[in-house]
Amino acid sequence: MLTLSSRDLHQRHILKMMKHAWDSYRQYGWGHNELKPLAKKGHSTNIFGNSQLGATIVDALDSLYIMGLHDEFKDGQEWIEQNLDFGVCPAGPPHCSRPSHDGCVGNAEVSVFEVNIRFIGGLLAAYYLSGQEMFKLKAVQLAEKLLPAFNTPTGIPWAMVNLKSGVGRNWGWASAGSSILAEFGTLHMEFVHLTYLTGNPAYYQKVMHIRKLLAKMDRPNGLYPNYLNPRTGRWGQ
Repeated sequence: MLTLSSRDLHQRHILKMMKHAWDSYRQYGWGHNELKPLAKKGHSTNIFGNSQLGATIVDALDSLYIMGLHDEFKDGQEWIEQNLDFGVCPAGPPHCSRPSHDGCVGNAEVSVFEVNIRFIGGLLAAYYLSGQEMFKLKAVQLAEKLLPAFNTPTGIPWAMVNLKSGVGRNWGWASAGSSILAEFGTLHMEFVHLTYLTGNPAYYQKVMHIRKLLAKMDRPNGLYPNYLNPRTGRWGQ
């Protein structure tokens, strides 16, 4: 008599959990960035500029594909293809041809770090897994909107950037107006792959400049501090 191994049982349970999470988001929060599970409502605020950009959809694509949930992956792909456009609308509704809840970024100020790891990373992963060119094009379109964040005296990017104006700034709670090492230090993989895919050296140059700058800086007690001021190039507290 055949029995399932412990590993197979765990695998099935994880797949069931993923299906439950995805189906609930599909039912109650589709197109929103997140789902509030207890309230059974979609949620789109803060790090994605109050724009409903389907962050959960983009973030889950590679896991769906790897788990063999190809119908769910196709649903996400269709939503992104039809709705997610990083071309900036003038000021949201009523001026925008697409309502803000339907993939329009409007006058959105977003976290460079979060948008990079979740959107650019998610789109690139979906492209590499599926081969669908649309994912790569969306990633490049968004990456172009992030490049103005690097326009600082040191080349260390701002933590946030407005996707319409290109104006950047840092979190108010960060030390002395500094950028955060854990954020700007983790852009490398996605940006190098963007150069690899497009032939545009700008992405690679931006992140390699960060690495070269950090390599030259003093490291108190052999460790990098958390904060770096993008204007002065000095460590924060």
